[in-house]
Amino acid sequence: RCGRFARVMTHLGDRHLPSLARMSLQIVQLIFGILYWNHLMACAWYFVSVSAPSDTGHAWIDAPVAPDGGDLGPAFAECSGLFQYLSALHWSMTQMTPASMQVVPTNTPERVVN
Repeated sequence: RCGRFARVMTHLGDRHLPSLARMSLQIVQLIFGILYWNHLMACAWYFVSVSAPSDTGHAWIDAPVAPDGGDLGPAFAECSGLFQYLSALHWSMTQMTPASMQVVPTNTPERVVN
């Protein structure tokens, strides 16, 4: 569906839009493509964390939210589903950039996804 939608949008853009609008549309499509890919990777990261067997007995979702040595606070697993998803999405986005974050792989299946 997404591929067909992209082809239809490209066809309509080529016929009816000026070049600046076509270029803007292509940039928006690229941004949404990157966000979609990050969403898929975040879902895979979360799925592996909660369902794959752990050879170390640990998973990133069991780690404390604030591992800086201060008040450890709750684990990611104890936080809301939205916070867990946004943390996984943040992790996914940092994989595409030189940025880093506190969520790291703690077992072999997570390392494979990483």
